Amino acid sequence: MSDFVIRVAVVDDHPVFREGAAYCLERAGGFEVVAHGASAEDAIRIACDHKPDLILLDINMPGNGIEAARKISQDHAGVKSVILTGSESEEHVAAALEAGARGYIVK
Repeated sequence: MSDFVIRVAVVDDHPVFREGAAYCLERAGGFEVVAHGASAEDAIRIACDHKPDLILLDINMPGNGIEAARKISQDHAGVKSVILTGSESEEHVAAALEAGARGYIVK
């Protein structure tokens, strides 16, 4: 069994989803949830303060998740962002990947 743990932050403006995602990640093993947030501003602050390996971002949160992914990829190259959202829009997928997100997962 490996001791490798992926440090994750979950940023979504819906508290029930945010807490549920964090709970599932921690229960799965191999993940440590280091921070939670509800806005793009929170995501950028978390990337700076906690330097997680991975930050999960919703698109439709205050401040826009795609813009948060862009700022994080520019200023915190060691923090990988993945969009975790309800939007299946091809435009959102393309914009997220162009902004530097490493993945796009539909809730």
